[in-house]
Amino acid sequence: MGSLVNVKEATVITPSDQTPSSVLSLSALDSQLFLRFTIEYLLVYSPVSDPVSLSDRLKSALSRALVPYFPFSGRVRERPDGGGRVSLEYNCRGQGALFLEDVSDHLTCLDFQKPPYYHSSTSK
Repeated sequence: MGSLVNVKEATVITPSDQTPSSVLSLSALDSQLFLRFTIEYLLVYSPVSDPVSLSDRLKSALSRALVPYFPFSGRVRERPDGGGRVSLEYNCRGQGALFLEDVSDHLTCLDFQKPPYYHSSTSK
């Protein structure tokens, strides 16, 4: 069976205006291996009469929002910290944020409004 969701477009959205170019050091807590994960968001919109304009408005809004919140358009990178340890730093160069637009013929907005299923029993 094929995928239920297909990527229509994947674009990197850059800030609409120049942003500060800097490197931000992260704390020792931020550099812990157990805290290295990605937070991904899924925003679902009902079909609209002009889906192109909705997508364009979202991209434009994200581009404008990345100016005052410029670290969100940067990248995390490792920095050797001496003694064999590695710490993290945030490279703020306005690289942009990934914007994915997906479509589905099989799923609707109602499918995403159902509460998630949690398996709460434990084995003994």
